[in-house]
Formats: sequence, C-alpha cells, structure tokens
Amino acid sequence: MRTRLLLFPLLFLLAGSVSGQQKYPPTFLWRISGNGLQHPSYLWGTIHLQDRRVFRFTDSLYYLLDHSNAFAMELDPERATEDLLPFVMGKDTSAFLYTAMPDSVFLRVAPLLERALKKPARSIRRKEAWLYLQLRPYRGRRRDDMPQPMDLYLYEHARTQKKKLLGIEDLSDQFDLAEILTGPFDARGLLQTDTEVQRQTEEMVQIYMKQDLAAIERMSMSDSVYENRTLVRRNRKMALRMDSLARLQPTFFAIGAGHLPGVEGVLALLRRRGFSVTPVLGGRLLLPGVAKADDLQ
Repeated sequence: MRTRLLLFPLLFLLAGSVSGQQKYPPTFLWRISGNGLQHPSYLWGTIHLQDRRVFRFTDSLYYLLDHSNAFAMELDPERATEDLLPFVMGKDTSAFLYTAMPDSVFLRVAPLLERALKKPARSIRRKEAWLYLQLRPYRGRRRDDMPQPMDLYLYEHARTQKKKLLGIEDLSDQFDLAEILTGPFDARGLLQTDTEVQRQTEEMVQIYMKQDLAAIERMSMSDSVYENRTLVRRNRKMALRMDSLARLQPTFFAIGAGHLPGVEGVLALLRRRGFSVTPVLGGRLLLPGVAKADDLQ
C-alpha cells in the first residue's frame, strides 16, 4: 500500500479563503457539538507538507483522535490513488504546452521547465507540466523532513488505532482531469523560480506554526475568481458531508487549514448548519512523530 500512496501528495493544495477578516484564537483544532450529536466530533486544519516543524502536535490532538471512532480526511487515499493512477501512468497524448499559452508567456516558462524536466521545452506536454506543478512543493525536501505529508501521517496513525477511515470529498471535487488536458492552462506556478517557491513555502510554515487562521486567510486573497469559486464549492460540500458523518459516529476530521476561515469557510458553514464549533486550546507539545505524553519536550 505504501507504494500505491507515493502519488498521493499531489492530490493536495493548501487552499485559501475569500471572505473579510475575522479574529480567530491561535488553534487549528475545533470541537463540533450540539445540533443533535450524542458525542462531539473534532476538526483539525492541516498543511500538506512534510516539514518536520509543522508536526509538533499537542497531546490533546492525539487524545481526541484516539478517542474518536473514525478518521476522515479530504480524500480517501486508496480510492483517490486508484482513480488517479490511470491518468498519471497513462500515455501522455495531451497537447504540447506551447500551444496552451501565448508565445510571450511560453518564452518565459521555457527555460525554467527545461532546467527542471531536463528536456526541450517544446517537447513538454500539458499533463507533464501539470504533474510537475503538483509535485513541485515536495521536490525541495529538507534532510529531516517527515516521510509523508501531514494528512497521510495522521491517516496512518488512525489506521494503527483501528479507526474507520473515510474520505470527505471525491477526486472530481479537487480535479477535473478532462479540463487539465483541454481547459485553460494557468502558467503562474510555472513562472515562479525555485527560490520563490521555497520562500512562499517557508512563509506558510511560519504562519502554520503560529496557528494563525487570519494570516492564512490573508494569504489567499490574491486567488483568482475561479479558484475562489472552486474553494467555496468545496467548502460547502465538505460541511455537508461532515454534518452527515458526524451524525453517524464521533469523527476526527482533517482538512487543509485554508478551508477553515471566512464567512464561506467550513467553521462558519458548520455553524450555519446549527452546530456549536468551538476552539480546543491548550495541551502539551510533543516531538514530531511522538504520540505519547511520556515523550514530550
């Protein structure tokens, strides 16, 4: 199974929010209760990185996860990998990238892609460029990085605890595979240098370590109208599915932290559905990869 999950990191992005700024307590851990629930469920905002610095969870997080009946993340890894594998491994017959953008943009993108993919830019196809973009944040790994992104780390922990493992979304909620091959191609990510990507990633890490939802919300305000509409659509479906899953059993939910804030964020949407959504504060910080209070620092 570990081999089959190697492709899974490309399924995730740190999404942002689109609303006006609100004040949030310094936590990504929230309790979902009321509205007919016999027992509370919990929501944790993740970041889809392997940087060891963001893995310093509290003993409260592990306690609440371990005492939930189920663990639900954005996508079920096994099912999503099965759905995505034919697309990734299939023969690339997509159009050449240079046909998907103006010449002026391609001339800027070409040298960056040639260095990264080690082939002539005019031989690079759309699918190959898209896959490169999805995996790019994971290429500049640090020597002490965790072996998997946070979502999968928590998923594996839940598996060892014999939790029921669930997916909140379907693959089609995150990716329109047909549009990737034929729709408009967003070249903005290709125009970023490795230094710019590393700087942006470091900024996200620093914000995440502070558990600053307002800052995450601010970072996302430059997203395109299309990205914002997609995010709102995804948030609404997540809130609907979390409503249903929480009624079946106490569940620990793990979704990208960028889905939490804002008037169309998951926290607000769950409240509008009648739930009490309250922050879980405190707890003792544990070393990365440590799930026992005996080993805290």
